[in-house]
Amino acid sequence: MTLHHLNSAAYIKDSKHLLSITEKDNIVKDKNLALIGYFEWDCETSTGRDEFVEQLQRMIKIDSHGECINNQVKVMLRRMEPTQKNIFYFLLVKYFF
Repeated sequence: MTLHHLNSAAYIKDSKHLLSITEKDNIVKDKNLALIGYFEWDCETSTGRDEFVEQLQRMIKIDSHGECINNQVKVMLRRMEPTQKNIFYFLLVKYFF
């Protein structure tokens, strides 16, 4: 996750969006989530990251949220709008990677 959206260093240390390993493990099992969550909004990049993730998904389970590779239709996130930050962090905290 990039840090340019953070307001201050204190935000990183805030435990509001943290879960213990045990809590994450229970969520992954209960909700049948992948260990890895992939969040992206910019589909046309020169890095080939979407192609890399698609290839990786053939080998391991990855939950993808965003506009390009979206295999999680429960919540469709758009660009990082202020009103969606809490939804984003709520989703992000459930994944190990």
